[in-house]
Amino acid sequence: MILFPNIIALYFIQTIVLLFCLIRYKILLYTYQNPCDLLTPVWLVVAIYAPYFINTIAYPFFHFCIMIERARATLLAERYEKEGRLLGIYMSLAVVSFFGN
Repeated sequence: MILFPNIIALYFIQTIVLLFCLIRYKILLYTYQNPCDLLTPVWLVVAIYAPYFINTIAYPFFHFCIMIERARATLLAERYEKEGRLLGIYMSLAVVSFFGN
């Protein structure tokens, strides 16, 4: 259950960033004086599209972790009940630390 909020958070961050990008371009469309004003700085391109690339890579790995957690809960029910959410927390930290950098 810990992994599902991470997926939702990734989509939320991606949606907010793309909404910012859309609003920025709408404002630029009506206020630019020079065609060079429409160019986006490199740092802003990286900031806008980084959540998309992180989501593209991390999303399948979160689903793989959910599959592992569900298989473990089914096959090793006693150990899963004793440890609780510990495996989900470890897998979330592993995916975020591996793909968040």
